[in-house]
Amino acid sequence: KLLKFNVQLYNDISENVLPQLLQKLNGSINFWLDGHYSTGTFKGDKECPIQEELNIISKNIERFDNIIIFIDDVRCFPISSSIVSDYPSLDYLVNWARKHSLCWAIEQDIFIMKNL
Repeated sequence: KLLKFNVQLYNDISENVLPQLLQKLNGSINFWLDGHYSTGTFKGDKECPIQEELNIISKNIERFDNIIIFIDDVRCFPISSSIVSDYPSLDYLVNWARKHSLCWAIEQDIFIMKNL
């Protein structure tokens, strides 16, 4: 049996695509946020757009019944605030999860937030 998938590709940075895309989605959703720069990878307008991505998700979070957010390379995020880079602190991620009543954990270098 041949499986058919409906896939759309977007050639842009997440901060530009997510606002319009999330308005079209609802129900259960998973986010894999890995658009931050590391040596040899693409660098957008910011070294790490996580705060912008989470702000966009915040504006649409009520649209989703179940949500899981994976943030890769958590080792790159400082423990507390830093003015050295665009990377928010782990404290920022934890506080964002708490603000949205999400449980959080760190596993295999991935920060995971989800509702129950």
